[in-house]
Amino acid sequence: MTSKYFRSFLLVFVFASFVFSCKKEEPHLSAEKMRAMLTDLQLAEIYSSLVLKDSTHPVIDKNMDSLAVYYREIFHHYGVTQNEFERSVKWYQLHPDEIDSVYARMLGDFNKLESKNPMK
Repeated sequence: MTSKYFRSFLLVFVFASFVFSCKKEEPHLSAEKMRAMLTDLQLAEIYSSLVLKDSTHPVIDKNMDSLAVYYREIFHHYGVTQNEFERSVKWYQLHPDEIDSVYARMLGDFNKLESKNPMK
């Protein structure tokens, strides 16, 4: 009798352990797509600041209207919703090694852009 209860308990324990250990990984953007999007989003941030830098806007500020259009176009270009992007950002925050490699590749992208368009 005791071994029957023990086997049942063991079976339930193994099953429960399996269910709880098989957490589904949160869906997220690939490192390559995340790198490309973050690069484009950063360029949009920079460009939205440059647009206002003239004699009528002595303080560097962002043109939020232009920035919203840039963000919408970038999300559309990559076929990603804002919610998908935000979920991916949260995932990468929990995986710092992954985001570090994304940022390292972004630096390479910016270095290439800078070498093609040196500042005078």
